[in-house]
Amino acid sequence: MVEAIKQKSEELTLGASSKREVSWRIIEFVHNQIKYNLDEWDVPALSVLDKGAGMCAGKALLASELHRAAGIATRFKAIKIHGEGGLLDFIAGRLEEAESPDISNQIRDRVIESIRSLPPHRDHILLQVLLDNEWVDFDLARDKEFEYGVAVLGMDLQEKTLSEGGIFDSLEEWLRERMKRRSVLEEREIFFVVINQQMEKIRLAGALALKAGVKPWRATGIDESFKKWEIPKELPFGFDSPSVCPLDQLAEVSRSYLISLLEKDKKVSAEGKLVDWLCRLIRNNIKRGKYWNLSDVLSRDSADCLGYAKLFSFLGRAFGLDTGVIEVLRDNRGAYVPHFVFLVNLSDGKKRLVDLWCGSTAIKHRLMTARIEEKEKLVLKNLTMAALESATQVCGLAPEHLSGVDFYVLGNSFLEREMIMEAVNCYDISIWLYPINTRALFNQAIAFERMGKTEKAKENYRRLFSMTQSFLRVLSNIEEMKSLLYLDERKIEDPDQKIYLLRKGFITGKREPWKEIANKLNRSPDEIRKRFKLTLIRLEK
Repeated sequence: MVEAIKQKSEELTLGASSKREVSWRIIEFVHNQIKYNLDEWDVPALSVLDKGAGMCAGKALLASELHRAAGIATRFKAIKIHGEGGLLDFIAGRLEEAESPDISNQIRDRVIESIRSLPPHRDHILLQVLLDNEWVDFDLARDKEFEYGVAVLGMDLQEKTLSEGGIFDSLEEWLRERMKRRSVLEEREIFFVVINQQMEKIRLAGALALKAGVKPWRATGIDESFKKWEIPKELPFGFDSPSVCPLDQLAEVSRSYLISLLEKDKKVSAEGKLVDWLCRLIRNNIKRGKYWNLSDVLSRDSADCLGYAKLFSFLGRAFGLDTGVIEVLRDNRGAYVPHFVFLVNLSDGKKRLVDLWCGSTAIKHRLMTARIEEKEKLVLKNLTMAALESATQVCGLAPEHLSGVDFYVLGNSFLEREMIMEAVNCYDISIWLYPINTRALFNQAIAFERMGKTEKAKENYRRLFSMTQSFLRVLSNIEEMKSLLYLDERKIEDPDQKIYLLRKGFITGKREPWKEIANKLNRSPDEIRKRFKLTLIRLEK
């Protein structure tokens, strides 16, 4: 037994009152105090302890040695897990999209190529501990901050066991054989360095989210999150609504119905009715507010434009629509705004933009950012409404792009509270996840100036000047869009909201004449004017 391992075990277990408490302390230390990093398979336990970091095998070896020093029996279980679409593919996507000053393009490309060459099934090591005559499995790989980063970034990394490779009292022979099966052989050390730099960003995202109290939201089912919602009795497609009908059941019925429609015209008509119904459903239950994180949106029943867009996009997909979130750079009035809406791709190829914040189910914003297909890849593009409507394939922002916006918003909240270092780190994560969001770069420069780091601020400004169309985001103004928040806060009814939104130009992009508003709402122009003035008075209070 290595003396340093023995001393660490005694330090961790001092005063423990039971074998289970001894094991819990060791597991907690190795799981969360030893960082999860990529490394060689055969790194000894002492090296893992000295580095303070290790892979699944190294962390299991260290935990085993610490247990054995305390007189507790352990062994190891080798399993195969599904690797495709997991952590390394997420990292490859970040390397492809985000420029990194730390590595050359040549090294980056080689690392991406190495990731893409990995087999779809990956080896993984669990520790088994003998407690009360029963072998208990422990997966020690991902530490708490890293695990939280994975969750808030929306990665679905629930490890699925595909097969078991055996149980071993010692890993020595298994590791020797595993080292012969390594996929990445050339420049392996550089590969580890680059991957671990990316993993550290995920860990930082987790630490920042934990500090801010941001709760991840996993869409495992829509019944729990939406069970308190009031569902309109009149359902889309003319279906009858029972007195109590969980939303997930309605979603299943909707998906099946849309799939059954083979005639394009009927399907498009049904999709349109569904969009309108979902808008009524959401607006009946979620009012305008300041919340962008879906956990907060659903617990507080209010959302900002990003929260609305995320919510509709999720529900739209659940009900069988092709939906996504897109960023608005210039709204339908021509103003530069930080704003988000949701895109619906209809079955006939037409696109529909829905903007619950501005009160429109078919809005025509002037410039937006979405993903379109180029050379069999989805790339971010700034699109006019005409370009968006004519594009063959348009998708919303990827989950990591939306997470980038989340961290931009989080950075702003830290900056307002003068938590400057936290703000700088949030903007770093935002730029990494959504590189074209130059607002994060600009606000980070402001944070650097407040820290007295003028050279770093200047570097950010230089990067801004070098980026195409960077000022489209920097010039954005939130004040007028923010004013719509008070329509719900002042409990202004829907008809009066519509008068206000039409007169102010939020729905059509221009100030509608009194007569036109009166015709649309089947009221007299005099009544429309009076109701508009009363709304202004209530908003000014």
